[in-house]
Amino acid sequence: MRYGGAGAQQRCHELTPVGDLNGRSLVERAHELRPAIVRDQCSRPKNCILRALPAADYKRLLDSLEEVVLDQHHVLNEPGGIITHAVFPESSLISLITALEDGSSVEVAVIGSRGFSGLPLALGSRTCPYGALVQIGGKALQMKAAAFTNEFHRGGSFQSVVLAYMRCRIFMVSQHAACNRIHELSKRLARLLLRIHDELRGGEIPMTHESISLLLGAARPDVAMHAAVLRSAGAIDYSRSRIKVVDRKKLESSACECYSLITREFQQVFGKSKQPPKTGHSAPR
Repeated sequence: MRYGGAGAQQRCHELTPVGDLNGRSLVERAHELRPAIVRDQCSRPKNCILRALPAADYKRLLDSLEEVVLDQHHVLNEPGGIITHAVFPESSLISLITALEDGSSVEVAVIGSRGFSGLPLALGSRTCPYGALVQIGGKALQMKAAAFTNEFHRGGSFQSVVLAYMRCRIFMVSQHAACNRIHELSKRLARLLLRIHDELRGGEIPMTHESISLLLGAARPDVAMHAAVLRSAGAIDYSRSRIKVVDRKKLESSACECYSLITREFQQVFGKSKQPPKTGHSAPR
């Protein structure tokens, strides 16, 4: 799989409508149930999709979940390839990428602790139409495709959480399409950095200008130029393949409205995070 020269190349039962509980989604119902069930906060998964499940349902999934460490640049799926696992990142970041014949590429979505890869499994497909590449190595939980499909077809909270995330992803992809067509690179860069910062739950972003340029479908020198402007404004700092968000408010003011729209959609479905992302002013993790 070519990504413009980046590192090493990796029947469905009736569905329960997401909003079918007296006007509330099952995700919201799961949030109501969770405080009465979950006692040990340390046992909660770091991935938001799994954390949205009632504790009893998550506990049932534990035998199907395997903790793994994803290596940077590992290709999880080639375009059109078979999906072997659904992967729920915790500290890692996965890029879904569309690669063109000339070697250029553009981001479809970035997936971190607020999502999972393997969504086509919920649509009855075992293949992935785009590439899935580990952009930032780290921990994740993975579930075999057959186990994911079986659990999804049970209905209940897992199915509803997955469908809720599907709604978010559809919105995200459509918003990115508009963003890539209309908004200038500087705003798209700020939007991407904020999204990655959220998916990593704060902290530094271990990515190069080259990697970011591939996600944005832009030339590296152009990305470097706009990154320098953001650094001069005090929004970010960077050195040796690491980017630090110094002032999120300044970075948010530099981003297009797509970031706030995507964030609002996610919060409407899954609720706001109780812990704001960390910036350069916070203590290191």
